[in-house]
Amino acid sequence: MNPKAGWLVAVIVIIVVAAAFYFKSNAPVIGPATILTVTSSTTIGQPALAAVSNITVGTQPDGVAFAPDGAYAYVANYGSDTVSVVNSSTGTATGSIGVGAGPEDVAFSRNGRLAYVTDIDDGQLSVINTSSGKVVENIVVGKNPADVAVSASGVIFVSSLANDSVSVLNGSSYKVVRVIKVGSQPDDVALNPSGTMLYVTNSGSDTVSVIDASDYAIMKTITVGHYPTHIAFSGGSAYVTNFDGDSVSVIDLSLGGVIGSITVGSAPESIAFAPDGAYAYVSNFESNTVSVLNASSGTVLGTLTVGQGPETVAFAPSGAYAYVVDRTGGTLSKITRT
Repeated sequence: MNPKAGWLVAVIVIIVVAAAFYFKSNAPVIGPATILTVTSSTTIGQPALAAVSNITVGTQPDGVAFAPDGAYAYVANYGSDTVSVVNSSTGTATGSIGVGAGPEDVAFSRNGRLAYVTDIDDGQLSVINTSSGKVVENIVVGKNPADVAVSASGVIFVSSLANDSVSVLNGSSYKVVRVIKVGSQPDDVALNPSGTMLYVTNSGSDTVSVIDASDYAIMKTITVGHYPTHIAFSGGSAYVTNFDGDSVSVIDLSLGGVIGSITVGSAPESIAFAPDGAYAYVSNFESNTVSVLNASSGTVLGTLTVGQGPETVAFAPSGAYAYVVDRTGGTLSKITRT
């Protein structure tokens, strides 16, 4: 071999070995995430420090939503047939509004003047005037209405557990203009960030229905984990809690299919992303915890202990804190970034 060629080969070998060692030492870990149990003084990355406090509301609270301006939140209390009004400044329930039997979910109109509450045992939707704090309309919808979503134009979507359908209501007349057949036991209804598609979790058939929000045609049915209950969006993905699967399915919105699964606590019920989309809270009903997910890596940063039987999660518009409904405990856990 030519001496110069031999010298060149030796140099190349040294560079390759050094590069391999460097990348092995600095490669990101992509295996199962380490789950940390955190307290109010434990750093868990994003969202840094978190403190948990409790607010007493009605009996068996289920759904929670913030008014668009964040000044207050409504909590649907299934067991007491009421909606608690929680003042965001004081962190206390300042009053309650009587609604139908078994209120489950609540959503506000985009201007905050109206709130819509599903009364699962009455088969109706209660409409609350938020200025007067009174019910101004009771609308008959499908049997066992579970969740409600409102579009930017005021169209109202209500899932019906018993009828395997979603009712579409005109936001002005409150007339049911369409009934869409979906999978078995539809639970959550949520519009994608652009408002063009409605996603429905079908808990009885382990699927998510994707519906065109303009003509109400079913565009796709996606198989997810076992007993999907809730869906939330971040970036180009949708995240679905699988109550009986102890997991969160990740759906790529452009591909229209599941691209991954994240293991969380026992019986995950609900998921909500912080307004900046950087992380999410997942309520784990049976383990009385909230898992903190990193949106970019799809890993669990840690867990927070909350009240008994956590269900719906909602972030304040500011992102400074979130409310978690503790159905069994009859409280509202407030998780604050500190």
